[in-house]
Amino acid sequence: KISGIGGERIITVGHLEKTILVSETKVTGRSSVGVLSSYENSAGNALLETQEIRNQRELNRVFRQTIEDFFKDDPSIDGKEAVSFCLFRGQ
Repeated sequence: KISGIGGERIITVGHLEKTILVSETKVTGRSSVGVLSSYENSAGNALLETQEIRNQRELNRVFRQTIEDFFKDDPSIDGKEAVSFCLFRGQ
């Protein structure tokens, strides 16, 4: 929820029934800091790692790397041709 120049932003990305990542960020007019939690691409879908995020650029880099890492060893996904993905609000 972001109102005016500040607030909290929570982004959850999943694939089928698995969580890929959860980003919880506090946003002000000048900064964006928080944590990003990544999950294993496994039947148990356990928490893999939690990283501190110090700015929006770092969030974007870690966000992309986390999604790439989630799918890199998944035999059901052929990522050779994949170049981007889309986020949909409210899903």
